[in-house]
Amino acid sequence: MFKAILFDLDQTLLDRKRTFRHFIEDQHQRHDMLQQIPRDAFLEDLTVLDDNGYGDKHRAYHAILKKYDLNTIHTDLLYQDFRGNYARCAQPYPDTHEVLQALQAAGFRMGIITNGMTATQATKMQSIGVEPFMEVALISEQEGIKKPNPEIFQRALQRMGLAASEVLFVGDHPENDVRAAQGVGMKAVLKLDGDEVDTSFADHVIADLRELLPLLISGSNSQQ
Repeated sequence: MFKAILFDLDQTLLDRKRTFRHFIEDQHQRHDMLQQIPRDAFLEDLTVLDDNGYGDKHRAYHAILKKYDLNTIHTDLLYQDFRGNYARCAQPYPDTHEVLQALQAAGFRMGIITNGMTATQATKMQSIGVEPFMEVALISEQEGIKKPNPEIFQRALQRMGLAASEVLFVGDHPENDVRAAQGVGMKAVLKLDGDEVDTSFADHVIADLRELLPLLISGSNSQQ
């Protein structure tokens, strides 16, 4: 029987695609130099170079400025703007709070394991209001280790005083989240976010956080 749920943050509790678009729309509007780039072109190019959060942002800004014959000296300014303001634009999925409240009311303990910079990820959690629900929050920079390394999952289990079999992990990345959690003995849920991926290895697959509720609260939990 599961006693706790550990979540990834980006694209699991936080709608990263909507967050990123919200930020770059705002960034394009705020910086005069970017007005020389058509808004839709800036949004499309930066979204591609961002590679769903895995692209190098500094290189992305440099590439865009170079593509549109703008002075690449502004690369650092745009990158620092991203570092300083992106997390404040964080947007949760519409059902994030509803699901966390329901799980909390049902007695589940919860936590987060996320890759990223400490200040950025902490600000995201604050911005979307999930901190009060979480017993633990492990951020890779702060821990000095990141997913899919099993150690970061084991640390979360140790801090909660739980066995892997008592914890369900929910995340969007097939390797960093699902296979990595399974590797330490957890059951894992793959949360889809519109991308076509192999789902055969996941213990459960959901497209919406609300799909966790019948899985955990209506009796399915008892089979574990």
